[in-house]
Amino acid sequence: MISSIVQSKRNKPTLSLDNFRYTQDKIINTTIYWKCENCSCPGRAIQYAGTPPSMKKPHNHDGDEMKCKVVFFAYAFFSDIFYTGI
Repeated sequence: MISSIVQSKRNKPTLSLDNFRYTQDKIINTTIYWKCENCSCPGRAIQYAGTPPSMKKPHNHDGDEMKCKVVFFAYAFFSDIFYTGI
């Protein structure tokens, strides 16, 4: 299970987990709850303090591996530009 957290265009945390993308739903104490970025999907993930996130509710659609890779690449690319001052 591969996961990564990147910032969205609106500076919100976005989780990529198993070819699905999640937006941060809420934080309670040290637990982060994530919901699928597709509004009509019941897919959910949860992340307990210091542990990798895991899927808790299944999705009603297929994951998009290419979209997850593009978002991660774009985040890494723009982070490099920002930190190197190019």
